[in-house]
Amino acid sequence: VDAVLLAIDAALPPNGLDDENAASSPPTEINGAPSNASAAASTYAALVNAVNDDDTEALTYIAELTEQLGPQSAATFADLRQAIEQFDFERAQQHLAASHDALLRMIGVDDDQR
Repeated sequence: VDAVLLAIDAALPPNGLDDENAASSPPTEINGAPSNASAAASTYAALVNAVNDDDTEALTYIAELTEQLGPQSAATFADLRQAIEQFDFERAQQHLAASHDALLRMIGVDDDQR
């Protein structure tokens, strides 16, 4: 997760927003990536940690990511949300592993930046 966050931070231009304002700003795009991608990357890391810790707080991080990435991302998290709501963290971990690359692309990390 730390390597992913470093790659994301290195790839993104500074947006002039602190984390609090970045998380609450509307999802806009810069070169196809959310303008608050750094906040989304941090939220994604927290989501991964929560799922790995069998923590239902992961549902909060899914809601935050949906807000940060825009409503079109809700479908991406539907199966993950369902697994967590059913306390099936093994399935949630499998879903995260299977969708990891797609989620990083949504956040704005290209293949060559990972």
